[in-house]
Amino acid sequence: MALGSTITYAIAFQNVGGQAVSVDHTDHLLDVPDMGSITGQPTFVGGNGFGLALSPVTGGNQFTVSGDLAAGATATVIYSVTLVDELPEGSDGVFTNVVVPGDGVPPEGPCEPGDQLCTEHPTPLVPGFELTKTSDPVSGTTVQGGDTITYTVTGTNTGATVLDPVVITDDLAQVLNNAALTGTPTASAGAAPTVAGTTLTWNGTLAVGASVTLTYTVTLNEDVPAGTIINNIASGSAQPPTTPENPVPPITPPPVETEHPVPGFELTKTSDPVSGSSVTGGSTITYTVTGTNTGATVLDPVVITDDLAEVLNNAELTGAPVASLGGAPVVEGTTMTWNGSLAVGETVTITYTVTLDADVPAGTVINNIASGSATPPGLPPIEPPPVETEHPVPGFTLTKTSDPVSGTAVQGGSTITYSVTGTNTGATVLDPVVITDDLAAVLDNAELTGAPTASLGSAPVLAGTTLTWNGSLAAGQAVTLTYTVTLDADIPAGTIVNNVASGEGTPPGLPPITPPPVETEHPVPGFEFTKTSDPVSGSTVTGGDTITYTVTGTNTGATVLEPVVITDELSAVLNNADLTGAPVATVNGEAAAAPSIDGSTLTWTGSLAVGQSVALTYTVTLDADIPAGTIVNNIASGSATPPGLPPITPPRWRPSTPCRASR
Repeated sequence: MALGSTITYAIAFQNVGGQAVSVDHTDHLLDVPDMGSITGQPTFVGGNGFGLALSPVTGGNQFTVSGDLAAGATATVIYSVTLVDELPEGSDGVFTNVVVPGDGVPPEGPCEPGDQLCTEHPTPLVPGFELTKTSDPVSGTTVQGGDTITYTVTGTNTGATVLDPVVITDDLAQVLNNAALTGTPTASAGAAPTVAGTTLTWNGTLAVGASVTLTYTVTLNEDVPAGTIINNIASGSAQPPTTPENPVPPITPPPVETEHPVPGFELTKTSDPVSGSSVTGGSTITYTVTGTNTGATVLDPVVITDDLAEVLNNAELTGAPVASLGGAPVVEGTTMTWNGSLAVGETVTITYTVTLDADVPAGTVINNIASGSATPPGLPPIEPPPVETEHPVPGFTLTKTSDPVSGTAVQGGSTITYSVTGTNTGATVLDPVVITDDLAAVLDNAELTGAPTASLGSAPVLAGTTLTWNGSLAAGQAVTLTYTVTLDADIPAGTIVNNVASGEGTPPGLPPITPPPVETEHPVPGFEFTKTSDPVSGSTVTGGDTITYTVTGTNTGATVLEPVVITDELSAVLNNADLTGAPVATVNGEAAAAPSIDGSTLTWTGSLAVGQSVALTYTVTLDADIPAGTIVNNIASGSATPPGLPPITPPRWRPSTPCRASR
């Protein structure tokens, strides 16, 4: 019988005897409702049961005919069953109907040949094949490098025919490019599946109701790229019985697949000016921190933190930080934080600006480190490496020393060794570095002794009276220029041997750094000594005359003189004269300590500042009986000591023509 058709049944009860006969039979429609349903209710033909009655249909698939059938009567029951359009899974395709006397139980199995109480209506056998695929973790679960996925592919014969051959294939191309099989694939029936290239295949036969389950496991590569979807598609075909006369095509259910997304999160940081650029006090730096969902899953929460400790100790935020999505970042102490979520492919950009303190120390590195974490579904947070920027602060200092040290008195023939040092005190290279030393006020009274040297790079070059060094200095590096001069023997007293050095160092991308010029000074001392008299030296004097002497010592140099000692030998005076009054001393016209007299020697001791003069004055009266022809001769001498040098002793002073006595 064709599926969907109607079967009409007739049950005849005939009494061929002369007396009424008791009847009790039950009709069992064993395949209702699976294969059909009663569409025409049981009834007696002609409406006359001749003493028999019909029970209601119970359970939807059985009814009873019972009663006393009249002698010679025939009662016929008719009804109809309509078959289903599609057989249920596991059906044998045979619609069976059995009438059993009394409370009998319907026999199992097919109808016996010649049994008039059992009918069978076979239907065409319908094949069926289903394919399913599952995974552990389940499809859609987030995975990461090192995870394992176990796949299970099941093919089931859901029809009423054997299936032969059954071919199941699993395309592993989008799995094995980022994973490796762990162990050998297995099958619950038949031979194990084989793997050729990236295709897993099982071939076998499935009886009615039979299933085969293929199982295999893969381990994801540690470096599986973020955003990858581990996609796996299985397909199959099953061949029902077929003949050349009645060919039946294979059953090909829809392919089945699983997907396992790989999450990803990237963090980047940029700045303007770019990381590594030199900055100075007052500069601004704009930072941009970007977090990107590079994976195939939502990330929630995403937390980005930026450690500003090494920024805000030398700078201040300019305005409020902003974010391209979600809420604005929050600054607590020296930590800036953004919290939010990122959909697949979404990016958040955090931007803020700082202004460096005007007095940010040279050598400081404005270091800024951002970190982040992003949590995919069902996995621990992704924590990419921290990202950072650095902005070095340059610095350059210039110093100058000398031997003897600056301020020390020098004299003709002395040597002075100069050392000029340029130091890169910053955190960047300085290139070029130019150091110049102006020797004009040195070489007009001195000469270079030997060639100038440099502790690194080329030797400095002297052009005219300017010494120049050109080179570069790495961070922390220093160069020292050294040279020596010998002062001229006749260098004038009062000269200051002055030497001024200057320099500049250029950091990357910034104007040159020009520290203040540095200089040394070496004063040349001087002391002059004179003596005058009234009457002037060479005049003729007589007994009773007076002579007033003035001895003057002058500091003609550029240093203090201490002590200054002036002595006047009066022996050739006092043997023919007497002091008149006490000797006096003045310094620059102001009264000073008087000179002392010890025997015939007059002495003054004191100090003279630069440019000061001391004048010693005393008067003698010649004896009335001074012999004619006597020469009143008076010799003065002096010494003056500058700092760190031996005393200056100008020639003793005596009159070129002594005073002569006459009568």
